[in-house]
Amino acid sequence: MIVNLAIGFVTPPLGANLFMASQVGNVPIESLSRTILGWIGTMLVALMIITFIPAISLYLPELLS
Repeated sequence: MIVNLAIGFVTPPLGANLFMASQVGNVPIESLSRTILGWIGTMLVALMIITFIPAISLYLPELLS
């Protein structure tokens, strides 16, 4: 769920973090959007791994129980 939210916060049209970074860095939103595409791809791959390999997300809860 957290990874999904992180992806949502950096992708338009509701990319609050993307718009904030654009304003703070005085960088056009179009340029910043192109730059962040590689990171979004990496986050999507990580999301798929976490989603489809349950042992990764259940390791810590199993360790603590």
